[in-house]
Amino acid sequence: MFLMTHAAAGMFLGALVPHPVAAFTAGVASHAILDMIPHEPEDDLILDYPGSPGSSNKSVRRRVIVSSFDLAFAVLLVFLSWFFSLKGQNQSGLFIGMISGIAGGLLPDCIIVLTFFMNNRFLRWYFDLHNKIHFVISRSSVPRTVSVAYQFGLVGLFVFSTYYFIT
Repeated sequence: MFLMTHAAAGMFLGALVPHPVAAFTAGVASHAILDMIPHEPEDDLILDYPGSPGSSNKSVRRRVIVSSFDLAFAVLLVFLSWFFSLKGQNQSGLFIGMISGIAGGLLPDCIIVLTFFMNNRFLRWYFDLHNKIHFVISRSSVPRTVSVAYQFGLVGLFVFSTYYFIT
């Protein structure tokens, strides 16, 4: 999933449950649930631990470039959260809840980023677990146009739902 999809889901859950710990936990859980849905083109999947003989530098480079833009959109969602929280009744609590949800939604992929810089047993175990979650429902991939449309649609749905819930 795009980072912005996980961030938007976390923002929505943080608005629903503005307690920081609950919102963070809901964000992490939503990350796993969203990643179970087939959502990536086959050439974007990184199935081998970075640096292992089967890993592809081409797919990693492409992923880093796309993720940079994706992260910029996720940061925009943080500002959108602040804007939305101004419309709510408990402004600071709502904003902290949404930021906590966003952080929880992004954390699992942030840990994956560490695997590109560090090599230890925990990160290898986590990398394998994260990949297994992607294939709980199906091992199939989806065409890039379907992937992009589906994820942008989810982002729109989460942002609209957050705004609707708050106002």
